[in-house]
Formats: sequence, C-alpha cells, structure tokens
Amino acid sequence: MTLNETMIETLRERGIRVTAQRIAVAEVLAAALDHPSAQDVFERVKRRLPHITRATVYNTLRVLSEKGLVQPLHFRNGTRYDGNPLPHANLVCVRCGAITDADIDENDAITRLSTALAESSGFRIIGQRLDVYGFCPRCAAPSSRRRRTATAP
Repeated sequence: MTLNETMIETLRERGIRVTAQRIAVAEVLAAALDHPSAQDVFERVKRRLPHITRATVYNTLRVLSEKGLVQPLHFRNGTRYDGNPLPHANLVCVRCGAITDADIDENDAITRLSTALAESSGFRIIGQRLDVYGFCPRCAAPSSRRRRTATAP
C-alpha cells in the first residue's frame, strides 16, 4: 500500500472527508521532521497545489488535530504541528527553536508511567505530550557556545 493509499484509508477511518487538499496537508505533516508551523505547511502544500488557500490549510490542520492525526504543539512563539502519532518526546532547542522527535518504545519509562497511571486510576489515556528543553547538537557545539558568550550582553 502506498503512502497516499494509507493516508486515504486513515482519513476515512477517522470519518474525515477525503479531498486532494486534505491528503496533501496530511502527507506534508507525515513527512515533516521539523514540526512545521501552519505557515510552513501552507508553503509546502502550495508547491504541490498552487491554488490552495491558507484557510483550507488552517481548517484541515484543525480537523486533523480534532481527529487525533496531528498534535498541535503550543509554544510561546506560536503553534507547531507534530505529524507523528506514536508516543515520543519532543526535544526542544531553547536557542534555535528546533524540535526533534525522540522515539520511545513500550518498555520506556514514559510508556510504563502512562500504563501505571491508567491502571491505578481507571483513567483512559488517549495521548501524552512530553517536551524536553535544552540545546540541540548544533547550538551546543563549542563554536556555538563561544559565539553565544561573545554576543551576550
């Protein structure tokens, strides 16, 4: 099954009307490793569908979020979108704003904690979000630290 066929099937399973625009937005998010903003998604989809509007992209992001296919990540500087539906942590660079997924497996402490919380409370967990803040490898590099120190007030 191709990515396109898988995307169509997933949209239908979630009760989402399938359109070329929605498929394009979903495919951009599924392929994105950088957790794009709505504007980034719009620009990427526009390359494939030149006549798409911002409103269509924003509405599609809302629908995909409501149906659990995309997770909006709200930060001080705006909302970014995570197309990875599997449990994972987001590694957020406090200097450049890069966000990287850190995959976790079923034996990970986060998964074990979620399972224990669900079992002890009867709470039906439908999702989680874990953001870890620090410096990405590029910003943590010695040359980057010297520049940061040299330019600090």
